[in-house]
Parts: sequence; structure tokens; C-alpha cells
Amino acid sequence: MTLLSLQPAEPATLHALPPTLDLDALRPHLVNLSNGQFSTDGTLQTSRDDVDAIFAEHLPRYLETHQRPLRLLIWAHGGLVSESRGIIGAARLLPHFLSHGIYPLFFVWETGLLDALGSLLPRGSARELQEQGRARNLIEDLFSDGLERAIRPLGQKVWGQMKIGADQAVASDGGARYVAQRLAEFTQHNPGDVQVHAAGHSAGAIFHSRFIPQYLQHHPDTAVSSLSLLAPALTVAEFNRTLRPITGSAQGLENLHLFGLGHQLEEDDSVLWLYPRSMLCLISAALEAERKTPILGMEQTHTQDADLRNFLASVGADVTWSKTTGGAPGRRSQATSHGTFDDDPSTLGSIAHLINSR
Repeated sequence: MTLLSLQPAEPATLHALPPTLDLDALRPHLVNLSNGQFSTDGTLQTSRDDVDAIFAEHLPRYLETHQRPLRLLIWAHGGLVSESRGIIGAARLLPHFLSHGIYPLFFVWETGLLDALGSLLPRGSARELQEQGRARNLIEDLFSDGLERAIRPLGQKVWGQMKIGADQAVASDGGARYVAQRLAEFTQHNPGDVQVHAAGHSAGAIFHSRFIPQYLQHHPDTAVSSLSLLAPALTVAEFNRTLRPITGSAQGLENLHLFGLGHQLEEDDSVLWLYPRSMLCLISAALEAERKTPILGMEQTHTQDADLRNFLASVGADVTWSKTTGGAPGRRSQATSHGTFDDDPSTLGSIAHLINSR
């Protein structure tokens, strides 16, 4: 099945769905949320009946026709995407995982962070500076610290609202909570025949820090076989509170894999051509409550936090800093910027290898 090629979409196409996109083929693989609830007015709507069909019809049919165990991947996109971007991203990734014998289930949760941040930055400056070929020098000289301070008041509200969306998704009436419940029922009814895996890009790590504990709460006698986090925007404090207690446990999160930019690539990245460092740097410096908050996906955080390093080593967690020049299968990444991890064939190939090696 080919829905879209595994190439980054051009920016101009990200706000509208391509006319060739097959939404019917996506329905068995996608849950669309808005403010934590099932989306009832989006481009691709999701209802409880749709979720029931995934677990009562589509997954059992897949289980009957494919080798067991069924490897089910729960994917959560980052905080840089709107609904249309999330749907396009799911369509782009679907053929990749199916071709590796993995059944993906994508959460589209409409964070739209990049659009919101764009409204806080000076309008028109990015294009003008880029065309002049001197954007980076001007930003480094004039804007870096100033932009962090300017973005901070409203940026924290935008970022905080995105986290609230993740919390709402697992609230008593949240859409992700219902998926977790149905997933637990499905795995309980098929003991030994289903492996649950998870992956999240950027703020997708925040989503999974809510979703995975919720799933395990519904099914405490099982485990999530692996969690792969790509440039995770989760703070170390949130990781310690939500995922660390269950990591490395036979009735928790069995295997953890982190992918991130090497420190120099983090420094060489940019946000909207204006902020001269990566999105994780901006989150750490301006969007979290405390300036310079340690972020799980940053190499500098691991360098400075011996407790984090020692814990990850003690549970056998893999940490890969891009770009790798080789490395064992499952530990390869050629991503060069924050936004390219979920487009990078090397990183995606590593995730597929990690899942299929369990």
C-alpha cells in the first residue's frame, strides 16, 4: 500500500490534504482528538464506534492473516503539527510500518504549536532575512535572548495548553483513555498474541507519558514492549514522575530507546528561521516554567545529569545522538534537525528493527 512517499512534505502543502490521500485506508489506523476528545468536526472524524471497529474488526482481521505476535505500534506526533499535518504524517508513515509487519495506530491530537509560535514571532522577518542570506548572523547578534524573553509570557501559555490537551486525552471522558481501555481489553483477550509498542516525536513523548501509564493501569499484568522517543520534549522532571517508575519492569515499560540531535546539531538548528537553535532549546529556555529546564531529548541534559545517565544505563535504555556514522541496527539516525526525525528513513528503520527484534 502506498499512500504517500516517505519524504518530507513541502511547507506549502502541509495545511491542505492532498487529493490523492486515501482517508478510508487511514481510518483503521488513526484516532483523531481535539482538546482530548474524539474529533467530531475534523477532516477525519473519530467516534467511539470507530475505535471499537479498530479493536473488534480491523485488528482481529490483521491478527488472523499475519504472523504472531501482532506487533502494534501506538504513534504520537509532535507539537509542531495541526490536524492536517498529523493526518499527512500518518499517511506517510503507514506504508513504512506495514511493510515491516507492524500495525500502526496513530494519534492525531492537533497541537498546532508551530503555528501558534509563529504568531508570537515578528511577522515577515523570516522570509526577508532568509532571502538576504544573512538571517543566522543577524539573529545570533540581535534576537536569541531577546526572542526567548519576548516569547516567554505567551509561549508558556501555548505550551501549557498543549500539555493540558495531553492531560484531557486521558481524563475520565478523554479519547485516549477510551483507546487505552479498549487496547487493554484486546490484549487481555489475546494473551501472548499481541505486543504493544509505542513511539512519539517531540511532544509525542508528553502524550505517551500520560497514555502508557493509563494503558498499564487498565491492564496491570501486561507490559509495553518498547517505547521509542524521537527528540523527546518531555522534561526530565516529568519523565521521572511518569515513565521512570515503570521503565525496565516486566509489568511496565520493558525497553526504552531515545533518539536526539547531537549537541552541535541542536545548536545549528533553527525555529521558523528566526530562533537560531532547535525547538528543544526554545522549549527549555522560553516555554517551560523555569528557564533552562532540563529536557530529556537534549544531549546536554544527559551530559550534566549523572542520575539520569546512571538510571538509563541500569535499565539498558539505548540513547542515540544523530547523526550516527554507523552503529548497530536499531541505533542509527541521520536526522539533521528537530523536525526531521519522523521523516528520516534511518531513524524509522531503527524503530522498525527495535520492534521486530522483540
